Amino acid sequence: MLNSAYTAPEDALSRRSEMQTQLLDAERAERDELERKVSDLQVELAPHRRLPPELLAEIFLFCTAETVSLPPSWRELALRSPELWGNIAVVFTEDRCNVERITTISAQWLSRAGDTYPLCITAECTGVYATTACQNPELVASFVPMIISHSHHLRSLDLGFPIAALLPLFVLPSDAFPCLEKMSLRPLLLLDDMVTPEAGSSLGWHWPSTAVALDSAPRIQEVTFSPSPLFKLAELENISANVMEQAMTNVDVGSHPFFAPEFSLPWTKLSIIAFPFTALAAKAWCSILIQCPKLQRFEVAIKPSTNADPFIHSVGELEQIQLDHLTYLSRRSNFVLETFIPVIPIPADDVERVFEHLPDLKTLIILAISTEHFPSSIWERVGRAELLPQLEAMLIRPTPTQAPFLVDMIAARWEASGAGGGPMLGFCDVRPAHLEAITTELRRLEKYADRGQSVEVLTIC
Repeated sequence: MLNSAYTAPEDALSRRSEMQTQLLDAERAERDELERKVSDLQVELAPHRRLPPELLAEIFLFCTAETVSLPPSWRELALRSPELWGNIAVVFTEDRCNVERITTISAQWLSRAGDTYPLCITAECTGVYATTACQNPELVASFVPMIISHSHHLRSLDLGFPIAALLPLFVLPSDAFPCLEKMSLRPLLLLDDMVTPEAGSSLGWHWPSTAVALDSAPRIQEVTFSPSPLFKLAELENISANVMEQAMTNVDVGSHPFFAPEFSLPWTKLSIIAFPFTALAAKAWCSILIQCPKLQRFEVAIKPSTNADPFIHSVGELEQIQLDHLTYLSRRSNFVLETFIPVIPIPADDVERVFEHLPDLKTLIILAISTEHFPSSIWERVGRAELLPQLEAMLIRPTPTQAPFLVDMIAARWEASGAGGGPMLGFCDVRPAHLEAITTELRRLEKYADRGQSVEVLTIC
């Protein structure tokens, strides 16, 4: 007979297991609570909670190169830090062409920098949208007025827009840019802009001579005006050739957009002058250089004279120019020039004189203009190292007529260098129609290949 108090072994085991489970759950809960308290203490003791706001602002600045998610508790600090909002770059493309919205967002962003913090603004139209904007400048017209509203605290401005959208900058008063240090304007050009001046402006895409906005800018150091063509190089060559033909036949080209009237800038303050497609007469540039004691870089186009005398006269004037800080120039006496990239055709009568004044030249690049009119005697003198004795690299577009003289010149320089001597590298940018004839001429140089001397042939479409 079984006792009623008797418990089966299975029931005892089940109860014991249940008690153990309860104990484990209690221990886990206690452990989780301890971990939560430790975590809370770690948060409270976190280093960033002991940092002063000024140091946190510096951390924000250090991280602005990357996308940063700001905790809500830091938002107010970020909004009070003008350094985070004073630098913007905007690119208008076919996919990002809501100019009104982008302008509004840009204005809001810049407003957070306050009314005095120096601003840096870069904006440009690229790709297919650049052509679209040139055809209809009103599409981007609202962005420049937004910039102008901040002109009093702009430090740097770089714009690649149609010239019509940039014109409002040229009518600002002389005190418009009290903080500006760098200005780069890159007017976008269609082929028609090169043929006739822009409608409504007799100055076309030039920096207008009547502009006074920069004249009294006390901090300006760098000024660049570099139009950006939106057409093929061959089209540019044809237009340039027509302009040069007009110039050399004494046709008045003063109103043509390729040439510029004299204009005014705070020359004494400038360290960089870059007007590569704005041509002034050599004498005009000389008078400007006299006023530029701080100049470090000078990149300009020179309008050719109609006779040789003015060129000689202007070279003589260059001797009076003092440019102690200059490191880049296409021509200057008592200066070691190593790279020469002319963008204006050099008249045949002037070629020899120009090369004679460049004895330290190491690199010569002539692509956008023609050298077909250069006398063969020039290349003979270069081959004998009477001209350009230090020349090491040359990038030039030869014609079949020129090719024999160029090959003779390169061969003479390589023979003079001797085995193991420093090679003189010739680079040729060749039109497909000329390729066979020029390649045939270049075979005469194959014997120098074992010495590591060769000519690289590049072709263009």
